[in-house]
Amino acid sequence: MLRKQLLSLPQPSPYSDEQLRDIELWQRRQQFHPRPDYPAEVLEGFAVDWSTLGERESLAQLVRELAQHGEVDCPNCQHHFYLETDRIEELRHRLASLPVVEQPPLSVREIQKQLDFYDPEILGEWETLAGVVE
Repeated sequence: MLRKQLLSLPQPSPYSDEQLRDIELWQRRQQFHPRPDYPAEVLEGFAVDWSTLGERESLAQLVRELAQHGEVDCPNCQHHFYLETDRIEELRHRLASLPVVEQPPLSVREIQKQLDFYDPEILGEWETLAGVVE
């Protein structure tokens, strides 16, 4: 009866405590995959590019709307003009002053996800786990 009870007990781990600790560290390191493809400065530049693209689109849309709905003819001289001519010119000037940028290779969400890696706490943990091998 004692033999049956002994056989039913769980078997000891084939790994030493040190090996188990190394396995745990390796598993924690895997949480950092994939690591950022770009340095933090480049990612921040991508975020600025997305902001610029959004601002350009917003201004262009506003100019289109004002130009579409603000046209009138003068009843006296039949001159055709926009009611918001000054505003349209101001918006066009602002639009022209914005830099022309290309769409970044990452979405805003992907940029933020990769920027999170550079948080000092996460970066510190990565430094402690950097030398861990499988």
